[in-house]
Amino acid sequence: MYVQAIAVDINYGTYMPYNAAFAIENGRLQEGDVERALQNLMTVLFLLGFFDGDPLKGPFGRLGSQDVCTKEHQGLALKAVRQGIVLLKNDKKLLPLNKNGVPSLAIIGSGAKSQLLGGYSGLTHAEIIYGSEHCIAFGSFLHRGAIYHFGHGLSYTYYTYKLLSALNRLSLLRFMKSGAGKRELYQTEAGVEYIPTNELLSCEMLSFSVQMSVMNMDHMDGSHVVMVYSRASRAVDGARKRNLLDSARYILEHLSD
Repeated sequence: MYVQAIAVDINYGTYMPYNAAFAIENGRLQEGDVERALQNLMTVLFLLGFFDGDPLKGPFGRLGSQDVCTKEHQGLALKAVRQGIVLLKNDKKLLPLNKNGVPSLAIIGSGAKSQLLGGYSGLTHAEIIYGSEHCIAFGSFLHRGAIYHFGHGLSYTYYTYKLLSALNRLSLLRFMKSGAGKRELYQTEAGVEYIPTNELLSCEMLSFSVQMSVMNMDHMDGSHVVMVYSRASRAVDGARKRNLLDSARYILEHLSD
């Protein structure tokens, strides 16, 4: 329970503020987990510019009640729900249900009539169960011990991949500033080579392209997310095993007979 709470960095409600200290005192939650969650949260705040001078002069400084629950935002929230639902199990390919064979569906529970467009609305669940929305192919569930890895998720169809082109090697020395005092890679105590970002001409110049062919091989159209990862050296203490570099979602038509 505590692991799941800290895995999402912050929870909606009061559970973590009331119970985190007790969990740490009893050894069920480590301070390192809290520090990692805070680091993630602060990183997002820095990226959003919350600490760049007067917050009122920032891009979000003048938001008010008129900006909450607009039709545009509700539509975006509904889109996020549709694309965020994850299929983890589908024994005997029970899903999607056939509308002709199962013309009606009862969604039972306190949230059945809920219109929480950013949460778990009954509308989106019905769409998923009948397969009318292309949002089953990608998902993630973070848990210590990696029950489900990031990016794991089943689909109502299946895809094949073929790598067409990718960069084999990227020389960082080519992108160092001419005035940099050292024209060679630095090294950490563990022997990992690196270059400080302030000695690079531009981080954008380090971008590269990857071309891949993805084909939908089954009987129905599907939505699929293609992800590109980097893998850090094992010598880097505390580094993530994989780091998501980029992703893109595609609607792929099924192959015709």
